[in-house]
Amino acid sequence: MPNTIIIGSGSYIPERIIDNTHFSDVVFYDENGKTIDKPNEETIRKFAEITEIERRRYINDNENNSDIATKASESAIQDAGIDQETIDYIICASNFGEINVDGISSFMPSMSA
Repeated sequence: MPNTIIIGSGSYIPERIIDNTHFSDVVFYDENGKTIDKPNEETIRKFAEITEIERRRYINDNENNSDIATKASESAIQDAGIDQETIDYIICASNFGEINVDGISSFMPSMSA
């Protein structure tokens, strides 16, 4: 029985950086759907304190899941130091699929999809 060996891994980190100040004009709501009656800066600061998230990376508007998966795959192939023509399979897992920026903006895939 042949063994499966992982000989390379790859990733893609988007270049576009969005820091927490991006959310200064957003309306925040509590768990009951009521507007939070505090300055946004306070809410954003508390969020960063709890999550330790100060900035995030977004893909460009003309990219989607398969584009970034391709870039990550190319990185893995380079890391493995192999010819891409020798690959039998590339396994990729995602819970989002292809969602374009001009699609339905309120769409959020369920975890069971």
